[in-house]
Amino acid sequence: METLLTFLELMGNLIRGVLRLDPAVYEAALETSIAGFLSLFILFLAGMSDTIGNSVVLFANRVPRRRFLLAIFVEALTFVVGVLLWAGSIWLMAGLIFDAWQPYYYVVRVVALGYAPLLFGFLILLPYLGNIIFVILRIWMLLAVLVGVSVDYGFGLLPALVCTVLGWFLLTLLTRLPFLRLERIDDFLWRFSTGRSLELDAQEAVALYIEEVRSQASNEGGS
Repeated sequence: METLLTFLELMGNLIRGVLRLDPAVYEAALETSIAGFLSLFILFLAGMSDTIGNSVVLFANRVPRRRFLLAIFVEALTFVVGVLLWAGSIWLMAGLIFDAWQPYYYVVRVVALGYAPLLFGFLILLPYLGNIIFVILRIWMLLAVLVGVSVDYGFGLLPALVCTVLGWFLLTLLTRLPFLRLERIDDFLWRFSTGRSLELDAQEAVALYIEEVRSQASNEGGS
């Protein structure tokens, strides 16, 4: 029990420090061995929260309740993998552009911690305020990642911005290469987690629902 309380206290301190954009928290995370696991755990929780915030897509696709939690879990894991790849592209850009080569797992720690603001991602579900909260959280997260990268490499914020933005462009370019066929992986994960063969976004699902209602009303009227 004491170990668990210590674990939760350390995680809480890390989260509060990141939310304050405190560089000292990143420095402590780089010097503490358990911080590597904690940063990934925080990242996974942030992915879960952000997925819940965007779960309107799951509702729109009428995902069965028994598969709802599985879909959120799979989406959170996919979220984590995407962040790890982004950390790799940042690591590569820092090395190629600034000849600064830090251990990859250091970059993972600070980038993963930078996603702590998305622990509030579930608030995106709030009506009227959801879109505003979405933008605020993304800006907050980007600033937290920039602070982490600058601490890790001893950069100013501008070189950190160059590495993170170019890293994002590199990752986006690579994921769009046709021979990788990442869309097939996305389709497989969607079918596996939701049991649905086709993913519709919220607008498409609403349009389909309206069409079904009209069709049903027309059939009842005709009969």
